[in-house]
Amino acid sequence: MRKFRLLSTLFLSAMALSASAQEVISIPSAEWALDPSKATITIVNSTIDLEDESTENDTEKPRYKSTDDAGHNQFDNMRNGDYAVFKLNNTQEKAYIVKFQTASKKDNAKLNFKLTNAGGDIDWEETYDVTNNGNWGKWQDCTLFITDPIETGAKELTITFIEEDGNKETVNLRNLRFEAAEGELRTYNLFTYLSVDDVETEGTSSEAGTLTISPNQPAYMTGTEITVTAAANLGYKFVKWVDQYDDEYTENPYKFKIEETTDLAAVFEKVELGNVVPGEVNVDSRIYRNYGEVQSADIYDEETETTTKFYYLGNYRSAISSKNVVQFEQFQLNVKKTANYDLSFMASTKTNKGTLRFVIHDEAALDADPNATPEFDKTQEIAVTGKWTTFEPYTIHDVNLTEGMKTLTIYFDTTAASADVPDYKYTVNVGGITFSIPGEEMAIDKVKTADDAAAQPVYNLSGVRLAAPQKGVNIIGNKKVYISK
Repeated sequence: MRKFRLLSTLFLSAMALSASAQEVISIPSAEWALDPSKATITIVNSTIDLEDESTENDTEKPRYKSTDDAGHNQFDNMRNGDYAVFKLNNTQEKAYIVKFQTASKKDNAKLNFKLTNAGGDIDWEETYDVTNNGNWGKWQDCTLFITDPIETGAKELTITFIEEDGNKETVNLRNLRFEAAEGELRTYNLFTYLSVDDVETEGTSSEAGTLTISPNQPAYMTGTEITVTAAANLGYKFVKWVDQYDDEYTENPYKFKIEETTDLAAVFEKVELGNVVPGEVNVDSRIYRNYGEVQSADIYDEETETTTKFYYLGNYRSAISSKNVVQFEQFQLNVKKTANYDLSFMASTKTNKGTLRFVIHDEAALDADPNATPEFDKTQEIAVTGKWTTFEPYTIHDVNLTEGMKTLTIYFDTTAASADVPDYKYTVNVGGITFSIPGEEMAIDKVKTADDAAAQPVYNLSGVRLAAPQKGVNIIGNKKVYISK
């Protein structure tokens, strides 16, 4: 049975340190470690732990750590509404850059900073949206700006911890400092939007996908490099970025230096659910994600002097080194034509031979019988390429598919591993997965079959060897092969 204990009013009062004992901190300051003994801490929430059944945690958790592993004092376990007040003495009438570090593993955590003068008037107030970085101990550098010079004299800084989703632990905070700005402090804002069918949604998420901004700040000093990344949800694809001048950018992630207040829209398109066959399988369209992740390799074309990204499934480990857990990924295929297909792909493995097993089930048959026989089941051995990003082409012939929705499952393993000599290296990486009908225009010509002894190299028209086929004309096996995607 779970046990809960509420704090009494007396205990709450005891948690607030005496204001008369507070140390007055001068600003501008060097790093000060947010020592709770220098602040009045007010706890406004009870400490009911709705998840922990241990009786050891029925008493009040500390609202701060006196010292972390790096020697920093920090606020910890502060909950929604809890706040701390520091007494400050501003010694210079300056604009300020406010720097600190946060850590959180939950969404919707916020910090409200309020700086008031001796008369109680607000000199500055800002609410900071804390990034969920997945770990309470993974610290992120944060910056806020006080652009209007602050008059000298006595101040109070109130930091309120906010979590919009409830009373669980919120953000950890340390290492706060005020740095005086030299001259005028100019900052700019970044406003982001997600656009689908010319309908824009302000913010960083919609039904189409999500945006990640790094660094994620309310404002930026001129010249700050910002990286924005768009991730499409199933049923959508990212197309381009468009700024307030209608300039377009297709890089993703996209890096730029902010020189003015900027509007940036991520344009998405709806796509037919499932990867259309014949065609290329988008490796980021997995309907079941297991162990691995989508990675990319830069491929430079000397002829056009351009660099393109080749996206592939990577970061897998062998079944032996993963406690005999088979690693796999699943995709949805929308087969438009009953035909005998060629299944072409690019694969690499660094140290040991690996295998890729391709299994295709008809979704209707699988829904009717979970043990239904697959329409296709083939295992392909992958030769060692010496580098994780050196890809060789393969083709599996005679993939007979009927029209309709299918599920493609790709299994990963390293054949050289054994129980006595486990392989702790990554195993097979795979990308460029394409279904084509032999003889049809734009189909990829024969590259490598399961019986070929060695992979055939890929070159551009200038004779430069490529890590993977690129859009356009490639030389594969002494033949010109046109890749449409």
